[in-house]
Amino acid sequence: MLFRHGTNRCRFFFRALDVKCSRLRHFRIGARFVEQVKTFSGTSYTFGGKPTVHVRNLREGESATLPVELQNHGMFYLIPEWAWVVECDAYPAPFAIIVASQAHSWLVLYRILAISPLPPGVPLTWFMEALPQVFAEARLRGCVGFMTFLADNQPAEVKMARIITRLGKGGTLPFQGSIGAGMLEQRS
Repeated sequence: MLFRHGTNRCRFFFRALDVKCSRLRHFRIGARFVEQVKTFSGTSYTFGGKPTVHVRNLREGESATLPVELQNHGMFYLIPEWAWVVECDAYPAPFAIIVASQAHSWLVLYRILAISPLPPGVPLTWFMEALPQVFAEARLRGCVGFMTFLADNQPAEVKMARIITRLGKGGTLPFQGSIGAGMLEQRS
C-alpha cells in the first residue's frame, strides 16, 4: 500500500494536492479528481458526488449572525434583497457573501467575501457556481447587465477581470482615478 491513512507520507500527499487543487481550480477535471481523492481519504464531509452550492438572499437581521469574516463587508447596513449568502450541502452555515445593489438597471457588485480557508467539503469552484445564480436572480428583477470596480494591483481582482472578459458579453474598461464617496448630512 503506497499511502496508509494517517501516516506522514499520506498527509504530505494530500497537502500537496490542496496546493495543486488551488492551481487547478479552473480546470474541472483536475478539481474533480482532487475532490474525489479528498472524499476517498476522508478529509471531506461529502461522500460521492460534488456538493451543491446554493445562493439565497440575506434574511432580515441575519447580518449580525454571519461568521466574523463575512461581517467585514464595509457597508453600514445591508439591504437583504441585494445581498446574497452562499451555502453548500456539505457545510451548514453561510461561507460567503455577495454584496450588490441595483443602479439604473445594472447590478453593481461591491463585495464578494468568503471564509478563508474554505471549510471542508466546499467546492473550490463555488464562485463560478454562485455567480450565475446571482445573475439569474438579478435578471428576474430587471437588471440588464452587471458592473464592478476592480483594482489592478490585487491578484484576486485581476482574476475577476479575466473571468469577466471571458463571459459572453463582458469586458473591462481600464481607468485611472479615484472613486469618491461621502456621507449625506441632514440639514435642519
